[in-house]
Formats: sequence, structure tokens, C-alpha cells
Amino acid sequence: MSNATDKVKELEQQLEEAQKGQLFCTYYSPGTFFLEQSRFEVETRDLAACAARAKEGVKERHGAKPFAFRFTDGNDKSLSGLYYLTGKVIRRDDVPDDKDHSTMRFNMNDPERCVVVENINSFKHVSHFSEEDVVVDWDGNIIQRGDDPDLVAYRAEFKKCYDEKYG
Repeated sequence: MSNATDKVKELEQQLEEAQKGQLFCTYYSPGTFFLEQSRFEVETRDLAACAARAKEGVKERHGAKPFAFRFTDGNDKSLSGLYYLTGKVIRRDDVPDDKDHSTMRFNMNDPERCVVVENINSFKHVSHFSEEDVVVDWDGNIIQRGDDPDLVAYRAEFKKCYDEKYG
């Protein structure tokens, strides 16, 4: 390798190390084909401040508002689960077994996706709710955690039944 190539790699590594120390709040909003993202540098993991910014200052195309945010470093590496801004946590067993809900039930027939959160801050958005995720209100107060014991037990029982049925 040339000295120039070595120098570039060294500078890239220094930049990556420097960016690890930065803290960002990355917001996620519904998009046409893909999620929209907005990212703002923050000083601390202040849930109330991030929720307030989402409510008042983040709007994507077509007026979409964020349904969630997470903390990331300067390299866009995730430092937290998703913080869903309001929303309703739904277990697969709570979804009606009828024609209108057949697609949702089918998509939730997976141990990793048997619990979802439905959000209607602007446009309806449904995504899986993992153990790392949290639902917060508009003041940043935690409403429900993905690692609540009842949800952990539900996922474990669902996985056990799933494994018995599908091997």
C-alpha cells in the first residue's frame, strides 16, 4: 500500500473514533416506500426534549410526523432501542381472526414479531415491538417497555408453541 492510502485509512479511523463520541436523536416517520429519517445532535438522552422536538419540530414529506426515535452515535450506530411516540402495543392473540385482519395475523405469526406497536401520530404505522423498545408519551414518560415481564413471558410462550408447530 502506498503512503497516501495508509494516510487516508488512518484519517478515516480517526474520524470514526471522533464520531463515536457524538450523540444524535434519529427520528423515524412513515414514508411512501421507505421510512423517512431526520437526525439532530443532542447533548443528553433527554426523552422529554426528544419527544417535544418530535411533536413540534420534525415534519417529513406529506406532513408525516415521527412515530419513533432512537439514540445513535456520529457513525449512525444505534445506541438504544426505538422510543415509540405514543402507540398501542398489540399481541398476536389480540388481533381478531377474521378476513379483515388476516394479513396482520399472518405477519405476526413469528416469534420475533408476535408483539407489535400501532401508531397513528400522522399516518398509521405498525412495526414489531422488541424487548429493547419503549413506548413514551409526548412528555417523554415511559408508558410501556418491551422487556416488561408479561411481554417477555408472552414472547417465550409464543416461541415455544411456534417451535412445537413448525419445528
